[in-house]
Amino acid sequence: MDKAAQDITFLTKEAGPLPYYISEPYLSSLYTYATWAARRNPKTVIVEIGCHEGISTLIMALALKAQKTAGMIYTIDPAFICPVTIPDVNNPAGILYTHDNTLFTRRAQTLKVAKYIHKTPGFSWEILPNWTRDIDLLYVDGEHTYDGVSRDCQWLRHLALGGHAAFDDWMAPIRQAVIDSVENFTAEGLQFTILHESINPPENNMIITLLCRDF
Repeated sequence: MDKAAQDITFLTKEAGPLPYYISEPYLSSLYTYATWAARRNPKTVIVEIGCHEGISTLIMALALKAQKTAGMIYTIDPAFICPVTIPDVNNPAGILYTHDNTLFTRRAQTLKVAKYIHKTPGFSWEILPNWTRDIDLLYVDGEHTYDGVSRDCQWLRHLALGGHAAFDDWMAPIRQAVIDSVENFTAEGLQFTILHESINPPENNMIITLLCRDF
């Protein structure tokens, strides 16, 4: 069993039952992207938009820990300010999840990865104007609307040359928002390439598509 598989097993064991919509391939992809970021920059900067239950944050943090990096994950979510409950669209009477900051903190401590995580409360477009650092990996899993994704795509301006951006739930309207944003950036002289475009299987929406900044 390789290190990635070991850490995924460790996460699922220590974090408890994972949400039904999170799969092992999804975790493996995030682990790989975070590993790439750590290897290209020992002081890697990862920005995550949308923390949810923190599972994505934790698996990327385990990758940084494995690489013994001095990097940091800046995870942005308004739920760090106040609790957020998300209804389950497939079950009007049910709840998809409730953001539990205490649970997230406890999991990070249990996995010994808290030092790699910087909680950043607020919406991404509130944080962006004051952001000045180059980003090695941008992971976007925020508001799943065309306007919301378009706003989050403005973070691509800070992506380092050779850096990667990953987008969760690659489907309309997210796909169109990213493609339109990339076209707009091209007109400004910024070039991005879609390295991998996932096809969304019906049983799982947790699909990741990867971009790379060329220049």
